[in-house]
Amino acid sequence: MSRLNVIEQALERPAEAMAMPSRSPEPGMPVPALPEAVKLRRTGGRAVKFHGTLLCTAMSYQPGLPFWYEISIYRKTTGAFVVAVKMFTRDENQRDLFRVYGADEFEELVELLEGYDPTIDIDAIELENPGEDVATSLLALKGLGIRLRMEEAKRQFGDLVGEILYELDVG
Repeated sequence: MSRLNVIEQALERPAEAMAMPSRSPEPGMPVPALPEAVKLRRTGGRAVKFHGTLLCTAMSYQPGLPFWYEISIYRKTTGAFVVAVKMFTRDENQRDLFRVYGADEFEELVELLEGYDPTIDIDAIELENPGEDVATSLLALKGLGIRLRMEEAKRQFGDLVGEILYELDVG
């Protein structure tokens, strides 16, 4: 699923330790990632740029799904966290979404993940200006379709957050 074990090691290290490794890792131990320049795309705004390390990425992709999520968590060299939430879609009439959020402390990161409402990512464009000749039953079906996508978004996002927090043993 993701490289969640990396985040545990990075969370235990102070931000200053991320700048440069102080010594060579012992044989058989994972090599900590060095900070690098990161540029994250953001829908409706400028890209977010910083120096930091990717801690983990989790994705809800499954063949056949109409859309899926990817959550990436970074730690900046300052010690703050950055969360990139991406929603990809197969629908030609909808666009992929890229959202970026920041958190100064780990608890703030947890609150951000648990409080995120993925229903804001579902586009209700199908209901805009349906015209005069549209039957009420067709509008009801379209509304039901949107509602089902909203429930699927909550399920997918919740599953990813649950997995990340379980691996981090946050409770």
